[in-house]
Amino acid sequence: MEERANGKRKKNKNYFHNVAAGYFFNCLYYKKTNNPLFIWSVYRLCREENIAIPEWVYEYFDKCADKLLTDNDLPGDKVAPLCSEALGFKSLGPGTPWKEVKKEIRKSKAHRAVKDAEKASPKNFRYEILEDAIKRLVDDFGPAFEKTDTGTINRWIRDYEETFDPKEVKAVLDEMGELFPKV
Repeated sequence: MEERANGKRKKNKNYFHNVAAGYFFNCLYYKKTNNPLFIWSVYRLCREENIAIPEWVYEYFDKCADKLLTDNDLPGDKVAPLCSEALGFKSLGPGTPWKEVKKEIRKSKAHRAVKDAEKASPKNFRYEILEDAIKRLVDDFGPAFEKTDTGTINRWIRDYEETFDPKEVKAVLDEMGELFPKV
């Protein structure tokens, strides 16, 4: 991805593509799920790559600070839940924010596997493409995908494609145009 020149990272187009893709997907997933881990991923990426931190990330931090710095006389056992809620980590259902991130990554991998299977065998029936995608997922990512059925893959693909609302995509791309240098 990146070459080294005199011990320093030399950033090429592929490197910038990967950084921009990481930014793009984390922004869209945050807008879809409101999972704060995606904000933290954008923040870390911006810090590591010396990219301007977007205003909406600062707004998130401001909201967190407002909640954390309120004058509370809470007993010790209430501090952790307050901090968790202040950072946006309140569960609205089963699972944790980390499990939700893994679920979105799984959908992304499934989408890629289906697209690769469609490209490799465009004349196959949908069922054959989905079965091929499951085999690719097992080969590439291990046994976690072995018990996945075609109905689940179809559901993941629909959900993944709904993530990329054209208006949201345009908004993120416009923001990226301001933050990322031209390569």
